[in-house]
Amino acid sequence: MAFSRDIARSLAHLTPWMMADVFIIGALVSLIKIAGMAHIELGISFWAFCVFAVLLLMTTQSLDADWMWFSLEGEPRAPEGTKTGTTAASQNVTGCPTCGLVNRLSSFGENRCTRCNEKLHQRLPYSLQRTWALLFAAVIMYIPANVYPIMTTTSLGHTTTSTIIGGVVQLLQMGSWPIAVVIFVASVIVPVGKLVALAWLCLMIQRSNELNAQSRTRLYRLTEFIGRWSMVDVFVVAILVALIRAGSLMSITPGPAALAFGSVVVLTMLAAITFDPRLIWDAPTPRSTRRKTATKEPVDG
Repeated sequence: MAFSRDIARSLAHLTPWMMADVFIIGALVSLIKIAGMAHIELGISFWAFCVFAVLLLMTTQSLDADWMWFSLEGEPRAPEGTKTGTTAASQNVTGCPTCGLVNRLSSFGENRCTRCNEKLHQRLPYSLQRTWALLFAAVIMYIPANVYPIMTTTSLGHTTTSTIIGGVVQLLQMGSWPIAVVIFVASVIVPVGKLVALAWLCLMIQRSNELNAQSRTRLYRLTEFIGRWSMVDVFVVAILVALIRAGSLMSITPGPAALAFGSVVVLTMLAAITFDPRLIWDAPTPRSTRRKTATKEPVDG
């Protein structure tokens, strides 16, 4: 049973990194690019992998995590004395991020989940510092990712380089504007938007503002969800390099921007993981709420 618990906990951690659906989009983009160079035919393995990706996605979406943990480890009761309608931090309890069980924390604000053995913290240690460090590293890597070529194409002895934006322009010139839009969104808008959104969330935690915590939590969840789709361009380069290897006749090699952009995607995903969304709810109460509360207080005399 302990082995099954470890597998279930590992599955929860690995799910964000399973990118079969992203790989399918990258394969389609690669095939469209290759079609402009040579005649291609799709083999049975491509369609089989498409079916596999769809089934994998449907499987992960259909799995009820609460039912799974109840079947594996049962449903222990909440710690004695836990009250509803009161914040967990004030009661020194917390919900497990893996299985969702409410656990009592030690006097140091740490413990192990009694059901899945996940390490628990009242708030992730140095969450903002780690997030800022990862965001700063991602910004640094994003510069060479756009300045240097992401791949080098050799055709009949003639070598040309292509940057991320250059690849989008090339797709537009080929008339493949839907694919160009996908690449532009995944390689430019998504990573930049994620950097800005996470930086804004980190800044707003330190300040009192009028934006409610629910909206900020939705923004965080959206940022966490879309981050992996930036891997489309990295998969495109990887597939083209693997398929087109004919020496000086025709070949594609990865450029330094491919590694830099892959680093940006991984760093932003790690930044979203290290950011503790519970800090959003620890932000100061908005001024308007404080004013409304003050007007409702009884006045002596």
